[in-house]
Amino acid sequence: MKSDYKIGVGLATFLVMANMLGSGISMVPAYMASIGTIGTLSWLIAIVGAVSLALVFSRLAIVDPAEGGVVAYASKVSPVLGRQTQIFYVLANLTGNLAVAATSIAYFSMLFPVLQDPLVSSISIIVETWILALIAMMGIGWVARLATLGVIMIALQIVSVGTYGWTAFSPALFAQNWNVSGSGALSAIFSGILVCLWSFLGVETASVNSGLVRNPSRTVPLATMLGVGLVCLAYFLSCTVVGGLFTMKVLGNTPAPWVLAVSTLFSPKLGPLVAAAESVLCFASLCSWIFIVAEAAARAGADGTLPKLFAETNARGVPVKGIVVEAAVMTAAMIVAIVLKQDLVSIFGATATLASLFVLFPYFYSILYLLKRQEKKGPLLTAAAILGMLFCFVAIAGGTQVQLALTLVVALGLFLLSVRAGDADGLASGKAPADAAISE
Repeated sequence: MKSDYKIGVGLATFLVMANMLGSGISMVPAYMASIGTIGTLSWLIAIVGAVSLALVFSRLAIVDPAEGGVVAYASKVSPVLGRQTQIFYVLANLTGNLAVAATSIAYFSMLFPVLQDPLVSSISIIVETWILALIAMMGIGWVARLATLGVIMIALQIVSVGTYGWTAFSPALFAQNWNVSGSGALSAIFSGILVCLWSFLGVETASVNSGLVRNPSRTVPLATMLGVGLVCLAYFLSCTVVGGLFTMKVLGNTPAPWVLAVSTLFSPKLGPLVAAAESVLCFASLCSWIFIVAEAAARAGADGTLPKLFAETNARGVPVKGIVVEAAVMTAAMIVAIVLKQDLVSIFGATATLASLFVLFPYFYSILYLLKRQEKKGPLLTAAAILGMLFCFVAIAGGTQVQLALTLVVALGLFLLSVRAGDADGLASGKAPADAAISE
């Protein structure tokens, strides 16, 4: 018998927070140390953007709970944009997997310091990738439980540092750390936004299913705003306070900033526990995401956006070939990191910012779809949509020339690929490409 039980604002808010908390925040303070405490302003801009995006997606979840999320919304703006978004989302998460892999090895290195060597750490990421890829091929039902435990432990350390840490906060040290980037204030602020955004990736899923709550038109946006707001507050307080606890040099030289913070504030004996918790979460999270990326690529392969190879599955329905290709791409990326002699913090920074740039396109298209819908929009929702669009532009401005050039090349390449796939669909259906586009 189907249960009629519906949850209220309190439990819905908790579910939203559980969706957002994760490994994304684990190495952000170490990377932001290259910028300085001026990154506090980057956090404020990213928080405005995250809350705006969360409100947009919570509204879309009510008026159009389409299967496929951002891909479905982009498709309703244009089928070509839908196909482009499908691959962009795969690339964003694939790139993000490298950041998660770097994070897991960084915290594991606090237990085994030899892993802090750039060559050893890069090789370790390759080994880790293939081990977790093999596990993903066999089934990963137990991984979710490990990830849940890790999320709880991460939440505890972030909240504890973000509250108790202020008792040891030094305003003078915070001011001394203000801008160590060697560039102007605006450049430093913009460069930090993309890494802050990395902590909020997944905000498009940070709204509880409207079918689970009482009075969804009120509860879903309220719970989303409260949940995202509380996570933003926890992230902001914890990442700001460390700027008044350590010099940027000390913070930048540690691959595991939360181990440093907890060990300093509470007890060095807690350091290994924090390192172990972060490692478990990242290992479990990476295994899940390897599978999720392969599944997304399989859907793209099934509709012809990607080669059919990605859609092929084994007897268990697992896209094994897609997982192998994914692991091979990650391995190739790490070989490049070895050649360039990149350390863990550098690998994290490069991959996290690229993943953030890639995902801005699906976010932007989703906002366009909301604005395109013929329905009355209140002032709050309209403001959130406008702020969300502005945030996408501001975040893009934070990329380096190389990152922006790469993103542009990828965007144009995917656009051409998407148009070609649309033309092929039109020809297969016996229609001219233009007619196929109209019918879609």
